[in-house]
Amino acid sequence: LANLSVNLLSDIDQVNFKQDSMSVQLDGKLNELDFLYKLNNNNRPYQFRLAQLSKKQLLETNYGEYAMASGQEFPMLLKMIISDGRQEIKTEINFNKVTFNEPVEMPFSVSSRYKVIR
Repeated sequence: LANLSVNLLSDIDQVNFKQDSMSVQLDGKLNELDFLYKLNNNNRPYQFRLAQLSKKQLLETNYGEYAMASGQEFPMLLKMIISDGRQEIKTEINFNKVTFNEPVEMPFSVSSRYKVIR
C-alpha cells in the first residue's frame, strides 16, 4: 500500500482492511464515495473501484497478466468499466509490448501555433 497517501487515508470516514495469502484488500468510504483497492500477493494492484451509489456512478479498473517490461512488472491487460447510471462503457486493453523512458521521435512537424512539450 506504499503508493497510497497517508493524508488520504486519514480523511476517510470508514476503512476496512483484509489480508489473506493471495491478496490484500482495502475498502472504505469517503463522504458519499465508496472505494475498493485490491493487491495481489506480489503487491501489484489487480482491482480498483470508485462508486458513488447515490448517483449510480462507477469507475472500476481491473489489471492482469503482469509481465516484466523494461525491468518493471507491468499489467499487460487492463479492463475498465465506467457507468453513470444511464449508460455503461466497457473497454479492454491488451498490451503486447511496452517500453519506458525511451526517447520518442516525432516524424512530423508541429504548427508554429502550438508549443512542443519536451
